[in-house]
This record gives sequence, structure tokens and C-alpha cells, in this order.
Amino acid sequence: DELRVRGDMPEDLHERARSMLRRGLVDGLFQGLLARRSLPPRLAATTRDFNPFPARRSRGSRPTAAIEVRSNGEEPRMSDRSLRVCLLSVGFPPNDTNGVSRSTHTLARGLVELGHEVHVVTSGDRHRVVIDDGIHVHHVNGSAGDRYRSFASSGYSNLSHWLNHSHAVFDRVRALQVDHEIQIVDSPLWNLDGLVTAVAGGLPVVVRVVTAMKQIAAVHDRETPETRLLADLEREFLALASAVISNSRG
Repeated sequence: DELRVRGDMPEDLHERARSMLRRGLVDGLFQGLLARRSLPPRLAATTRDFNPFPARRSRGSRPTAAIEVRSNGEEPRMSDRSLRVCLLSVGFPPNDTNGVSRSTHTLARGLVELGHEVHVVTSGDRHRVVIDDGIHVHHVNGSAGDRYRSFASSGYSNLSHWLNHSHAVFDRVRALQVDHEIQIVDSPLWNLDGLVTAVAGGLPVVVRVVTAMKQIAAVHDRETPETRLLADLEREFLALASAVISNSRG
């Protein structure tokens, strides 16, 4: 920035450099904290079979097969089988009634009425579970985490908050996968709720498209390095999604 201010760096070169720095931060974030760890060749080489850690399963429960096949080879329709679904939303009624919160609540109620088991992971001041109209609502406190405190101290407070919440959500999703054998996760694009879950793998993550950070920043004319970085992470989230859906046809 000082070189640009002094006139020692052209404006277009300065913008390309800032873009490369943002991309480097995104890639470093994924590779350093979320990607699979790589081992030195001497440690990675082994002739022994890998014994996976046994997953805990409640007595008499069904195996976690995502797709069942009938004897005639046809897959059953969704209405023919009960699913165990996890919906993510940083806000949820009655505590929050914004657009994403309301649409998540409507989706949850509809799935329950169809006979599916529905869990919603949302934000709260502490961990607790409430069952409302057949919906299991799990509150998690992402603000209690300090995994990304260095971002906050560098002026990226929203990024720090979003990622801490996304990790708290992932911890709850992982527990639900063990205890309730959930089969699919649905997350809005906003707030990156399901980003860490999508990176971790193990469950299909469906992303609901809502107004993106890049659009919001442009509408309010408040584009900053942080909003550009959040927009980059939203693009990565969409690329990781098992499926992408929208709430409207527009």
C-alpha cells in the first residue's frame, strides 16, 4: 500500500498483488488447517492393513447406507423412506426471523411433516437441545472458540467469527453423525455455516444459494479486503458442495 501511495507501484499491479495475497490466504487457510495432512515418505510407507476406528452405533440401529436399492434394482423415491437430515442456519425462529432463518424453519417443518428426522444446528450462548414441533434444535456457541483469533486481531473480525462458528457447527454435525446417523447436511451459503463440514467430507453437503457477500458489498458500496476474502471462501464452498439449490426460480 505504501508503494502505491508513493506512486512506485502502478494501480493495476497493486490490485493484482492484493488479489494474489487474498488467494494465498485462502489456500493457506485450507491447506494448513483443513486439508488432509501429508506424511514424510518414510512414515507413510507401510505394508500393514489400516484398521479403521469402529463407529459407535446404537443397538438395533440401521447401517448408514445413504441409498437403498430394491430387489428389482430400482432406487426408492424419497417419499418411500425416512431420512435423517441436518439443516444449518446461524439464526432460527423464534430467536431470529430473518430470511434464511425463516426459510430454514419452513424447510424443517415440511421435512418433519413428510416423516423425516430433522436436526437443526444454530447459534446460541451455550450448547443445548430443544425439540420444537418435532424439530431437534441444537444450539452451539461458536464465539467461545479462539481458533481464528489471529484474524480478528488483524482486523478480520467477521471472518474470525464465521469460521469459529463453522467449526462449532462441524463438531455438532460430527456428533450427530455418530449418535443419530444423519445422512445429509443442508447449509445456506450465507455465514459459511457448512464450510468446515464440506471440507471434512464424510457427508453430502447441499448448499442453498442466497445473496452472496460480493453482491451485498456491491449494493452497499462497502467492498473491503475482508468482504473480498469472504466472497472467495463462498466460491470455495460452492465448489465443494455435493449439490446446489435455490429458494426461488428467479
